[in-house]
Amino acid sequence: MSIPQPKPLVGRKATAVKVEFESPRRTPYVYFGAAEGVSMGAGFCEIPPGSSNVRHAHPDADEVIYVLKGKLRFVFDAEEHLLEPFEAILIPRGAIHQIFNDGPDDAAHTFTFAPSGPEGAIKRMYK
Repeated sequence: MSIPQPKPLVGRKATAVKVEFESPRRTPYVYFGAAEGVSMGAGFCEIPPGSSNVRHAHPDADEVIYVLKGKLRFVFDAEEHLLEPFEAILIPRGAIHQIFNDGPDDAAHTFTFAPSGPEGAIKRMYK
């Protein structure tokens, strides 16, 4: 008797939920998360020059951000970190943070939440 194998879940930009924030400007794409019944959420975010996200925290999930393009400044209560392409940061659940693109060019990063949940809030709150 063969045991059914789990199927991979592929997230593609063409089918991701695109959310455009106007103030501050940025464009996240949510690929998958709790709505698809998986234990982590994932997506991609484009941040134009001179923009940021809002100061916030994820009380129920850790977040990993991997910088793909540009330089991003991560601001926490007691410290800051400047990340360049191919660098990553783990933001522990509950850590208040804000991300800035202070550079002259577009920046982009991936985000992963574990467990999933915050990506659903992005979809619901800004559609």
